[in-house]
Amino acid sequence: AETKYRAAQSALDTIEAQLSEEISTRLEMLLAAIESSDAEKAAVLSQTLSQMAPDSAEVAEAIERVATIPNVAALIESASNLFAQRNFGDALEQIQAAISLDPAHKRLQRLAQDYRSALTDDRFQKAMTQGFEALEADNFAAAKTAFNSAAALKPNDNSPSVALAQAEEAEILSALNRYVITAEQEERNENWEAAAASYSAAQLTSEKSSLFSPTS
Repeated sequence: AETKYRAAQSALDTIEAQLSEEISTRLEMLLAAIESSDAEKAAVLSQTLSQMAPDSAEVAEAIERVATIPNVAALIESASNLFAQRNFGDALEQIQAAISLDPAHKRLQRLAQDYRSALTDDRFQKAMTQGFEALEADNFAAAKTAFNSAAALKPNDNSPSVALAQAEEAEILSALNRYVITAEQEERNENWEAAAASYSAAQLTSEKSSLFSPTS
């Protein structure tokens, strides 16, 4: 009797081990189906797993996610179309909406990171472009605002700081030119006091600038 008991226990242990492996395998397949938005396959696996492991919290959690697959898939497709049209902000909103439906979805997390990065790059490039356009138009305040916005988006990128230095130099040179032109005009009008004041302003401006320092 003891021998038969041990044989039966061994067989039971083997079956339980096999069952555990089968559950793990099917659970991995279910999670993969959820990640790939395969609703049909996920539904079949859910039914099987609910019978094989009715008391498993991990299985129950995965099965609950199956109901979100159609809506998540629709949001992913919408986001993909928006992304292709370079509507990065709207695309990211769609992915975030999908994440709210299925927070455990790993592919959504990766897409959100990619879309967020693309949105940042897009805003950075637009800010830099706006800055250079403003600089070309001698709108130095707008240029510096745009370059500072770009710097805030990408703190580790040195392009905005280089552009800001260019804007500062251009603003100083522009001011110097204005003072000199005004001074020369006043000289022609023999308005010596006003001419001297303009030349003094030009000198003060140059002294404040590293462009005209002895080491530059």
